Amino acid sequence: MRGIPLVGRSLATAGLVFGLFVAVAATGASAQADDVALTLHVLSCPSDTTGDIFEECHDNKVKDAEFDVAGTSAKSDDKGEFTVTVAAGSVEIEEIDFATLATDQRADVFCSPQPGGDPLSQYKSTDGKVTIALDAADAQVTCDWYNRTKPTAKRLWIHALECPVDAEGDIFEACHDNRLEGVEYQIDDTVVASDSDGVANFDNPPAGKVEIEELDFENIATAGRAYVHCSVQPGGDPVLFADNTDDGKVTLDVPADSEVHCDWYNRTAAAGPTETPSATDTPYPTDTPQPTDTPEPTEDDGSGGSGGSNATATQGTTLPDTGSGPTSSSSGTGFAFGLALIVLAVAGLAYGLRRPVKPNTDA
Repeated sequence: MRGIPLVGRSLATAGLVFGLFVAVAATGASAQADDVALTLHVLSCPSDTTGDIFEECHDNKVKDAEFDVAGTSAKSDDKGEFTVTVAAGSVEIEEIDFATLATDQRADVFCSPQPGGDPLSQYKSTDGKVTIALDAADAQVTCDWYNRTKPTAKRLWIHALECPVDAEGDIFEACHDNRLEGVEYQIDDTVVASDSDGVANFDNPPAGKVEIEELDFENIATAGRAYVHCSVQPGGDPVLFADNTDDGKVTLDVPADSEVHCDWYNRTAAAGPTETPSATDTPYPTDTPQPTDTPEPTEDDGSGGSGGSNATATQGTTLPDTGSGPTSSSSGTGFAFGLALIVLAVAGLAYGLRRPVKPNTDA
């Protein structure tokens, strides 16, 4: 009789253990059944893309894109994808580098259970965040995350040049070889600098309205302006800009998938303000020309002539008769008068010497 209760208790204990095992197993199976393997394909797609977005952009894989999926960090591989396991229900997804990768600041997201891909759910984001709904019945779900990007061109390059403001003729012929190294240009949010050949390159620039700014314009274009000529290459048609800028900025409408070339002629002048012209000095008076010396006559060679064939005749200058000088007749009369006075003086002196001296009688 006593053995029966013992057996009953043993069976009861075994049943309890078995029941607990079944409950735990059932709970674990239920938890696993609620997990979903979520795969993201990270892609880029220009905003102006038309047609089927899958056909047009699904091959534009983006690697090293970082995400936070329901608190789990993940990064896309070389194929532009990653997989994480999450619980079914509402799942929050955030792209960490959304502002950089989605240059048009929006993303289109398409999710579907696999295999089969039906039903397809679509989400849109303007801040890099979406919340998707995962059904517990779906073991695998794939989402295509299309970062919408501004349309791009293939290449934009600038020849940094200098050209004197007074240069004349064809500006290309006059100044295109005057290359400048180290000139920085900002194209939207990207800064590029000219190399030793004076060329600044920007690969895959945005298409559409693009502003280019020369960052050190005032110091480089010392005349206060630059002439800029931009065109689509090859061929140079259409011309996108051909005018002066006085603030170092130009705006282009860059066609998508094009190559654009700009010649940027910085007009230069002398550094610093132009000196104020000083008053012109009064010219010194011209010296009075000295008269030409009369050539010396050639010495006589003893032939009795006037110097022979080598003698240069002295050309005497005839002075005018003013009437104030003595004439030849007055000179003769004066001479005779003077001679008579001398004779009388001599005669008077001789007479005085011959006159006797009167004796002194007063003694």
